[in-house]
Amino acid sequence: MKKVTKKELETLQGLVSRINQGTFNVGNVELQKKNMIDELHGLIAALEAEKQVLQKKYGDKEINVMTGEIIDAANASN
Repeated sequence: MKKVTKKELETLQGLVSRINQGTFNVGNVELQKKNMIDELHGLIAALEAEKQVLQKKYGDKEINVMTGEIIDAANASN
């Protein structure tokens, strides 16, 4: 049976190994991305829930998240 040289085999094995590692790394990055997106969705839902609580307490107002100032929604764009 004919075989490639040891150097050629090592080159092929090295390339396949690097491709496998790259594929694994891409999978990990995609999983991290999905987890981050899920976390963001949870944070957005929590923000919306908090807005509902504050709207019940203060009415239809805007809140400056930097200062905590409560502004009439009609005046918020001015």
